[in-house]
Amino acid sequence: MSFLDYIEKIRKEPEEKRVKILYTIVGLFMVIIVFLWVINLNSIIFGENNNIDVSKKDSISPFSVITSRFSNLAGFVVTQVKSFGSEKVEVFSRNKDNK
Repeated sequence: MSFLDYIEKIRKEPEEKRVKILYTIVGLFMVIIVFLWVINLNSIIFGENNNIDVSKKDSISPFSVITSRFSNLAGFVVTQVKSFGSEKVEVFSRNKDNK
C-alpha cells in the first residue's frame, strides 16, 4: 500500500476518525519537537558552543551525544533545585516609627 493509497483510505473514513488521526499525528510531531528542544535546552540556556573535533567525528554516536545532553541537563536541574532553598529573603515590615 503506497502513501497515496493510505491517504485515500483515510479520506473515506468518517470525520470523527479523521479528526482522531489528525490529533494523533499532530501529537506525535509535538512530542518529537519537544524532545529535540529538551535535548538542546542546555545549550540554549548557557549558550554553549558545541564544537566537535573533526578527528573524532567518526567515533561520536548520536546516542552518546543525547546521553551527554541529558546528563548535563539533569545536573543543571539538580543544581538549581538544591540552590532554590538556600537563598535568603528578607521581609521588611513597617514599624510605627517608620511610616
